Amino acid sequence: MASFDRSKDVCVFEKKIESGDKSLNICVMSYNGGEMKLQIGPRTYVKRDGSTGFAKAGRMTLEEVRKIGELMPEIQGIMGESISTVVNG
Repeated sequence: MASFDRSKDVCVFEKKIESGDKSLNICVMSYNGGEMKLQIGPRTYVKRDGSTGFAKAGRMTLEEVRKIGELMPEIQGIMGESISTVVNG
């Protein structure tokens, strides 16, 4: 099995759901021209020293779930297209 090659990983769609000093990434990714998949996470937050920390998405608040729900029609539309159409316009 070949190892992961970051250059073949394409982000087709990305939004951040922000809440104060925290955010949750929502992405549609395609690896090597393959099937598009929804990725929820990582979470980012501001540490006490002011630097950025990262965490798994884990449990979500109702507000986060609602915001993801609002994005779903757009996400479904993108995921329903071929990767070449999305990437090449």
